[in-house]
Order: sequence, then C-alpha cells, then structure tokens
Amino acid sequence: IRLPDFEKIYTGGAPVFPRSLREFSETFVNASINVLYGSTEAEPVSHVSLREIRDRDLEKMKSGRGLLVGNVSEETELRILPDRWGTSYHPMTREDFEELAQPTESLGEIVVSGGHVVPGYLNGRGDVENKIHVDGTVWHRTGDAGWLDREGRLWLMGRCSAKMEIEGDTVYPFSVECAVVELLDVRLAGCLPTDNGYILAIPSLSRTNLVDILSGKIPKPAKVVQLKDFPVDKRHN
Repeated sequence: IRLPDFEKIYTGGAPVFPRSLREFSETFVNASINVLYGSTEAEPVSHVSLREIRDRDLEKMKSGRGLLVGNVSEETELRILPDRWGTSYHPMTREDFEELAQPTESLGEIVVSGGHVVPGYLNGRGDVENKIHVDGTVWHRTGDAGWLDREGRLWLMGRCSAKMEIEGDTVYPFSVECAVVELLDVRLAGCLPTDNGYILAIPSLSRTNLVDILSGKIPKPAKVVQLKDFPVDKRHN
C-alpha cells in the first residue's frame, strides 16, 4: 500500500529503529518520517527525521554506539550527568551542577528541565529518586543513558538500571539490541544478562553466519538463541 498524500508522520512512545522508519517510508512515500524521544514526565526531549540519519550514523548504531534520537528540542534544556542510577542527588547550586555535567561524546545519564517537564509526583512519591533541585530549577532524571555528539545530537544507550559489566567494560543491553537489529535486519532483539556475559535472543533466521556478521561490532554473546515467537510487553510493543 502506498499513501502519497501524507505529508508528515510522527512516531515514538518506545525506541524506533531506522529499520521501522524505512518501512514507513515505503508506504508514506512523500512524507517526512519523524521520531520523538521523551518520557511521560518530559515530552518532547529530542527529535530526528529519517532524512537526517546518514550512513555514518547507521555505522555507529551497528557498532554499539546507541540509537540516534536527534537534536534536542528548543523547549528542553539537557545535560549528561555521570551514570549514578540508584543514588539520589542533594539540592545543589548551578555551578556545582554544571561541574557534574559530562563533556561532548561522554556517556552518562540524560537529565532535562523546561516548562513542560513535570516538577514532581503525586504526594512526592519518587521525587527523591527522580528529581534534582538546582537553584530553584527542577531537573528530571530520565533514567536513560546517552551521549551528545559534536553536532549536539542525542544518542540513546538504554536504561541506566540495565547496564552490565562484561570483561571489565560497561555494556548497555539496548545498544547491543540496536546494533543487532541493523546488522541482521530483524524487527527486534533481546540482550539478556547471565553470570558469564549475556544471551542474545533474535527471531528465527535461515542464515548460519550470524556470529561472523556480529563479530567485532558487539561484545561476543555467551549464547545466541533464535526464537519463533518473541514475547514483548503490551505497553511498549
């Protein structure tokens, strides 16, 4: 089906891989295909269109650098703080806060502020864990890990709480899944931590050279499992 009269398509609510955007473009052939990244407490945070994703960006995704979610929205102020998920922050001055902020291309937790960012939760439940008070401004901790490239674009690595340690390196499962989706051209993938690394779960494929395709791009999985049925949660999938 081709629907040439659509001008703009917006999608989000869960990570959207370039593969899905390419599928959309085959139907909405004249439309600008756009992804919005944000959360319930802060929407939008950033945005990217299919036309803005270049070949070198795809290569970064295939190498485990995360998912490009684009330029930070004008309404949003964003910083990358060290990934200390599970540890709360005391109120601080703006100067102290900016000293914590990570430089360009450094990985950490994404935090945001702005008029559209929810300043607190009902009865304050969750405020200590998820909010940072900086000289009267409330910053929201997204719980997502990411980094800013030299063009100021945001890259998403996945949930801070999901990070794994593999052979002395910190690995975010989502960045592995993102790479596998692009490398193998599958709809989704699962990276499941184990005591000796991780299990990579993918939909059933007829190819036998999967390890060769993935070699050098992602940390080597302890095991690759191919599933006929891929269970997903109702909310995000």
